[in-house]
Amino acid sequence: MCYIYNCIICMYAISISMKLNLFHFNLEFSIKT
Repeated sequence: MCYIYNCIICMYAISISMKLNLFHFNLEFSIKT
């Protein structure tokens, strides 16, 4: 049970970090253009 819970947290953290990276990329792109 604990393993599944940790897996869900890990996947959630990965999705958040991917969204933040995408946001940061879009921000840099909009500044450059």
